[in-house]
Amino acid sequence: MPDLDDKVAPSAHGPRWFVTQSQAVVLGLPLLFLSPLVGVLALLKPDYVSLLVRDPLGVRMCVGTAAVLLAGAVLYVAGCLLVNRYAAGPSKVAWFLQAGLAAAWVVVGCLPAAFVVMVGPAAIQIQRGLMTDPPANEARNP
Repeated sequence: MPDLDDKVAPSAHGPRWFVTQSQAVVLGLPLLFLSPLVGVLALLKPDYVSLLVRDPLGVRMCVGTAAVLLAGAVLYVAGCLLVNRYAAGPSKVAWFLQAGLAAAWVVVGCLPAAFVVMVGPAAIQIQRGLMTDPPANEARNP
């Protein structure tokens, strides 16, 4: 009967094709902060945030934001898989690649989503105001 010690355990830092736990945390943390942001804004200013789901432009903003988040997440995971496979091990190159991927995920994927949640309804209100009110410098006839 073979012992369990006879098998050679794979190296913890060898090439692999899966996302590590720390990479999964980096993927999830910005999304974890985005949810409370939406919740707090919905509690404090329900009419403001509801423009994102009531107005057609707001719906397009939400769909675009979801597409950007999904694309950013896919690119981050694909980059992590490549780094884990080809720059495996505790090296400075792997660390810098991971840091660059995390920064790109936050800047390209998560910050635009937060921007749309916070500023999107204001942009919709500005657009509505520009389309309905006459220009201020135009003379009015009594």
